[in-house]
Order: sequence, then C-alpha cells, then structure tokens
Amino acid sequence: MFNFWLVFFLQPSQAEFRFSFDSILTAQKNKVISSNLNSLNKILKLPEDEFNLDLRSELKWRLIHSQIIIRPRLILNDQKSTDFQTEQLTTTDKNNFNLTDAFIESHWSTYYSTTIGIQVYQWGPTEFLNSSNPFFHFNSKQKSLFYKEKGQVLIRHNISIDKENNLVLSFMPVSNNEAQWIENDKFVPKAVIKYEKSWSGTFNAVGFVVGSEEKKNLFIGEYFNYTFLESGSLYADLKHSQYKINFEPVKRGASYDLEYLNNTQDQWLTLADVGLRWESAFDLRLEYIYNAAGFDQTELKQSLQAASYVFSSSYATNLKRFIKPGLEILGRNYLYSSLRVTDPFSFKYLNLY
Repeated sequence: MFNFWLVFFLQPSQAEFRFSFDSILTAQKNKVISSNLNSLNKILKLPEDEFNLDLRSELKWRLIHSQIIIRPRLILNDQKSTDFQTEQLTTTDKNNFNLTDAFIESHWSTYYSTTIGIQVYQWGPTEFLNSSNPFFHFNSKQKSLFYKEKGQVLIRHNISIDKENNLVLSFMPVSNNEAQWIENDKFVPKAVIKYEKSWSGTFNAVGFVVGSEEKKNLFIGEYFNYTFLESGSLYADLKHSQYKINFEPVKRGASYDLEYLNNTQDQWLTLADVGLRWESAFDLRLEYIYNAAGFDQTELKQSLQAASYVFSSSYATNLKRFIKPGLEILGRNYLYSSLRVTDPFSFKYLNLY
C-alpha cells in the first residue's frame, strides 16, 4: 500500500485543505468448481485469477463551521476465467471510476448539525449485520480488509438534545446510480428517524428506529449494548418489517420460478443479530442471526432448482433473482464468530483475525 498526504492552509484560522492518496494492489487466486448454478463455469464465468489496483484519494476542506469531504476512487481490475468444457481462457477488464463519498457537514449550533451528500452512515454495536439500517445491505465482501462501501445520497439532521440523548432524521431522496439491491427493482426514496439514549461513563446505549425501506415497506427497529462485566457485553440489532419484499419460489410446470408475490398483509417479519463480546487481550465475538423472511430448507432447494433449471424460459430471470432476491442472507438461522488479536507475540502493529 502506498500513502501520500498533503496539507495546505488557505487562510490562517479560517480554512484548511488536506489531500491524501492510497494505492492498494491485490492478487487473488480462486478455486472454481462446476455446479448446477454454474455448469462448467459457462454461466457465471467466475475468475480463477484476479488482479486489482485500487486507487483512493481524499480531499477535505475545513471551514469555520463546516467541512467538505470528497473521496474519488479508481479501480483497475483484470480477471481471467476458464470455460471448463472448451478450456478457453477469457480475460476481462472491469475498470471503474466513482465517488465513494462527497458530502458537506455543517455545525449550526452546539445541538444541531447537518450532513448532505454521498455518505456512509451506519450505527449499532453488531459486527455481522446492521439489521435496522435500510440504507446499506449485507455484502459478503465487507469482511475483506480492503472493502470500501460506496455512500448513499442522504440528507441527515443530527439533534443532540444533551450528552446522553441524540435524535437523527435521515432522508434518501435519489439513488447513488448503483444497481438496486433487489433485481430489477425501482428506486424509491427512504426515510429514517432514529433516537439513541446512552449513559455517560459507560458503553451502554439503546436506540429505536422507524422508517421505510425498499417497496415503501414500513419497519421499526431497535438496538442496544449492555456491558455486564469489565470486558464482557451483550448487544443486539433488530428490525421488524411490515411485509415480505423478497422473491419466493412458485411451482411452474416441472420446476419453480422466483416471483415477488406482493403480499401486503401485515406480517412483521424480524431480522435480528444478537451477540456476545469479550474484549481483553483479544476480541472475541459470537453472534446469532435470525432471518424470518429467509428460506427454510425446502424453499432453499426450490430456489436453487429455479436458478439452475436451464430448460425453463425464465431461467435467466430466475438466476438474477436468486443472486439479488431481496434478502440480506438466504437462510433463516446463522451463527457467526470472530476473533481478533492485537500485537500478538509482542509484535507491534501486527494483528491476527
């Protein structure tokens, strides 16, 4: 990784300009196998070798009561995939230039501030899943050290009632021009009201969230962190959605199709991440994830059949809907654990995880 920083003062005590630059070069080799979903690697064309040059920069202007932050990003990506039937090697370049962040943050008083623009805004104590956040969804790549989330277009109002009580109103009026989370879905504005109560001198906090997500679905959420020992804590992040918004398997002839059933009957389905954390010389987490809208064993087999039945006229559509079904995770019950060790064997600046 290469880093570069530049600091330039426009006017003493009034404005400050900072510029930084990072470059990250990675190489990855994958073992690709043939499966019903990806027969002979002819369908998904998964890469066996991948090279990635990630160029990131940050421009920051600090004013008296505001700051402007812009983070451009250029990704140069080279992938090599093989058709197992013909053994033909294909090289693909997937280059991309984007703005991951571009926002202005203003402090109007001690109690009120705004943040407007493309930004990443997350909350809660959980590690695997931020259930009550409708703006950002789970991505399997987010566990990578080099993962960078692209921001959403948000208008955010932060009201600090006092040191222990905070109210946030967030609104997403337009798309950030990325593909929608649900296959072939149309963008709809989202809004959230979030209240958080914390206790000074502790890590204890509780939050309540009300808002709208995809397909104008209403949800309520809550999260908390409770430290019961000096190094131990219990925490959770939960969301309760009014009705299902995901595709479901429906019997069609010899196989199944994945369809959105548009059932607006109140169901109040829960997505929950509950965890225990022990933090001392190491950081150990154990989390249980429950997804009421997810597939049970039978539905998962039916969905796999829909996505792999090549003789269906809806095969291509079913495959896309299986990849982007409107579910954070496909199943209903998961366990997740993580372990981090800082400065192991007395090696400073070395982390194991």
